[in-house]
Amino acid sequence: MVSEVREDRSGWTVFAVTLFFVLGGMNIIHGVAILANAEWVVFTESGAWLLDFSTWGWVNLVLGVVQVFVGWGLMNRSEWARVVGIVLAMIGCIVALFAIPIYATWGILAFGVSLLILYALSSTPFVE
Repeated sequence: MVSEVREDRSGWTVFAVTLFFVLGGMNIIHGVAILANAEWVVFTESGAWLLDFSTWGWVNLVLGVVQVFVGWGLMNRSEWARVVGIVLAMIGCIVALFAIPIYATWGILAFGVSLLILYALSSTPFVE
């Protein structure tokens, strides 16, 4: 039996596509903003520290571009996008768990959204 591509998209798939586009766009903007002002001086009791956040800016920028491409791939029902999206969502869950002691509300929300993306990508088939 030949499998056919579904014409209708699941609401969960549309949700995952939308989130990847939004998160990717936000990470691109955040990465550019960090790169525009990457050096900070922090004054402590032991002296002044010059901190360079350019690596963090590049990480955010590359992550944002990857997220936009994954959203585009999910929109076109690519299996590579589903796999990369699941991996990114799992990494997002782990990072959110580490963020809970520091930023409890943000960490819990990020964990919940990552779990919803995992559910969306793993529960709805692209092909019937």
